[in-house]
Amino acid sequence: MNTKKCFTKIDVLVTAICLVVLAINLPVISSGGKSHAKTDVCRANLMQLTAAWHLYADENEDKIAGTYTTKCVCLSGVWPPMNCTTNPPTPLPQSWQPPSGSRITHHSFPGWIEQPHQWNNTTDPASGSKADPHRYDLLPDGATGWNFDSHYVNKERDDQHAIACGTFWKYIKDYKVYRCPAGDKGIAVSYVGSDGLNGIHNAAGWCNEAPIGAGGPYPSIYIRSQIKRPAERIVFIDMGRRVGCSWNLINTPTTMQNGCWSSTPPVRHNNGATFSFADGHTEYHKWTSHALEVAKKGCVSTSCPASPCTAYLCDKDLFYMARGICGTIGGTANEAATIAALRAAGCDVE
Repeated sequence: MNTKKCFTKIDVLVTAICLVVLAINLPVISSGGKSHAKTDVCRANLMQLTAAWHLYADENEDKIAGTYTTKCVCLSGVWPPMNCTTNPPTPLPQSWQPPSGSRITHHSFPGWIEQPHQWNNTTDPASGSKADPHRYDLLPDGATGWNFDSHYVNKERDDQHAIACGTFWKYIKDYKVYRCPAGDKGIAVSYVGSDGLNGIHNAAGWCNEAPIGAGGPYPSIYIRSQIKRPAERIVFIDMGRRVGCSWNLINTPTTMQNGCWSSTPPVRHNNGATFSFADGHTEYHKWTSHALEVAKKGCVSTSCPASPCTAYLCDKDLFYMARGICGTIGGTANEAATIAALRAAGCDVE
């Protein structure tokens, strides 16, 4: 005797419920997949940029490319200060000079990308600038000064021109690599270099360096072989937006104990951030301490603590960035004492 198997009402009801639940959650599932895919692309971009960073050092006597833009070295108070109305820029007088035999010279570290400046915007951004290709105070619309955001001709194309003028273009001639796919719309650069690896330097104490003219030591790195523990030193960060200089940190015992951030934490990719390191690897780091609150409230300052935030003891996110950017917590000469003070206050410092 043949019997026919049919769906019962309960079978149909359960199937319908499953389909409804799937339909409700499909956008979330799809979004999560896309988010992970963009994070993977971002990390691949960072890996390529770090490979170019190594290639530049290989071809330039181990000197590493500047992680600032030329706009930064043209502003007063940074090293090396330059007169950027000349072609090419010329050094301005300063009290501190590089150590003898260090292979460090004025403007010997051109930026990995340049500050956008006037170019022939009727052609491809890689085709070159107008009359003064190295006059970086000449804005894209022909005006002079440094208020760049008010003088864009075409923000994305101007940024592409800055990429094509940078030292990495000979290695990576693909604009997509310089931008995270989840970054702000209408920009061509979403990554920023580390202050501790040949970034902007001034008397405010970035990476706890001595004020200009006060003598060494200067813990910021200019030569690749100077890097200790390269697997821990950050080279590039995905900020998701255009950042003109380098990601900096005032790394002193006071700032570490009070939880003072001098640059905005890079809150990206599901409340974390992506980084590349000097040994070539990339990493996704999930924030677990105060980075999210600092970014949300905007309490970033060169003074500590920054309003509207209060002093934060035991800010593990800040410790992570201090080690990654500067190589230490509290500065080279102060790390042991800083860690001891933090542990005495009950902080878990790994």
